[in-house]
Amino acid sequence: MIDKSTLRTILLGMMSCLYMHALFAAEPVTGPHFRIEMRSGKSSIAQQRFIVKKDDIVLIRCSSDARGQLHVHGYRLSLDLKSGETQDLQFKAYATGRYRIEWHGELQESSNKNHHGPALATLEVRPQ
Repeated sequence: MIDKSTLRTILLGMMSCLYMHALFAAEPVTGPHFRIEMRSGKSSIAQQRFIVKKDDIVLIRCSSDARGQLHVHGYRLSLDLKSGETQDLQFKAYATGRYRIEWHGELQESSNKNHHGPALATLEVRPQ
């Protein structure tokens, strides 16, 4: 049997954990959302522009049937994906300009020494 003091301590600890989780949980994405699906080294999107405004919270969801990396050049952001995996890249658009979004697949890396592949899309960050 648990005494009242121990039970109260446990409940206070649980409430503190819930409070801290709510306090530090990632803020919900209310800004632009984009999706990129990589299949056999090719993107599901035609080359296009992802247009956002400075200070937007941007979400890019990427999935792939093969191992590789999604890069947002200029922002120096990347996602490492395994085969069959989906990941989100969330960031604040802090700098205006145009930035290449590229895919670096496993096979491409061994045959392409200069690191730059064809752009999947362009991230265009416009002033507020």
